[in-house]
Amino acid sequence: LDQLTDVSAALARSKPPRSASGSTPKRRNVCVYAISGGTGAHMADMAADVGLRLPTLTKATRDELRQHIPGYLRVSNPVDSGGAPSADQRGAKILAAIVSDPLVDLVIVPITGALESMSLPFARDLVAVAETTDVPIFVVWGSPTESAAYREVLCGSARISTFRTFSNCVQAAAAYFDHHEFVGRYRSPFDRPVRRRSLAARTVQSFLVPGTSLSEFDSKRVLAAYGIPTGRNVVATSADVAAKAARKVKGPVALKISSPDIAHKSDLGLVKLGIDTERDVREQFERLVRRAAKRAPGAAIDGVLISEMAPKGIECVIGVSRDPVFGPVIAFGAGGVLVELTNDVAIRVPPFDRPETRRMIDQTLAGQLLGGVRGAAPAKISAVVDIIMRVQRFVEDFADQIEELDINPVVVTKDGAVVVDALIVCR
Repeated sequence: LDQLTDVSAALARSKPPRSASGSTPKRRNVCVYAISGGTGAHMADMAADVGLRLPTLTKATRDELRQHIPGYLRVSNPVDSGGAPSADQRGAKILAAIVSDPLVDLVIVPITGALESMSLPFARDLVAVAETTDVPIFVVWGSPTESAAYREVLCGSARISTFRTFSNCVQAAAAYFDHHEFVGRYRSPFDRPVRRRSLAARTVQSFLVPGTSLSEFDSKRVLAAYGIPTGRNVVATSADVAAKAARKVKGPVALKISSPDIAHKSDLGLVKLGIDTERDVREQFERLVRRAAKRAPGAAIDGVLISEMAPKGIECVIGVSRDPVFGPVIAFGAGGVLVELTNDVAIRVPPFDRPETRRMIDQTLAGQLLGGVRGAAPAKISAVVDIIMRVQRFVEDFADQIEELDINPVVVTKDGAVVVDALIVCR
């Protein structure tokens, strides 16, 4: 909550970065100015840790600063005045030179001492210079003593963002750039209202019966209508049909009980993988039907789903759940057995565009695996982006009818991605 308050106040008191050219600010440049070299170096480290950049100030700025700061102190960034210049006429000139540097987008000023003879003129100079520039000035009041410099001067300014902790200051600086980068790049992919539902939406409408869950087969049919790859899938109602379906696949198949009433088939032993002969397909068909009748006696059984085996790859999960405030939200993370072990998930509120989808993926451990680690070839991340974008289209069409969508896993390889299992729950 204290970070939320500090970030909100900083955004309210700051104009957008002047480095914004076009629609997206590309820089995250800060200058740290301190009256203590040790404090400045410490703040520089903290700023770098949150992704801020400390560029070397231009030669013209360094030459100007050198006129007011002794030669044995640093003027490149961070800037160290040694303290004395902040108490006289040199203080305002130093600040003016820093905010005028074309490389500086934000200034961080830690004040670690409460000596009134130094902090009061320093605070007055900060407020005065802040009124002359659009460059935000973030000040850390690090002393436990709240003197007049803090209470009356710094806190009384609508252009100075004042913090009581060093960490909140650098976090707010990072959030400042994050916010304006987002605002600059965001364009809704669905900014034109949909006047008529798509052909895909009209195709799947009959599947979405209120208060029901769809079987894996029907869930995949819905996804396939939106262009999401699901592989070959056939529901067999007899061993002969199962064998014929497996024969058409020309490779190992997976056998799973098909039922809208059984969400977690593998927990009941109702899944068999890698079956590669017709005889085994027939045997496993009969075995799964008998096991389903025994272990899920009240479930409606549609038959046995025959699916082609997905290639080996990285398993991910794509999900939709309903937030009480935001409505449907979309999640991405590590799938398969890792989904419950790692809590590796990134969440977005639709609609969002392809670049934001890629940033969502990159936030996760699964995204790092997809990019290739320890010499492994990178997977086709663009195929995952395609699926998430198409899931968004489905969610846009049926936002009021979908309670949950669970696609787990999506298997991703260097050639593409395919949905291996899916579950849709209707409101």
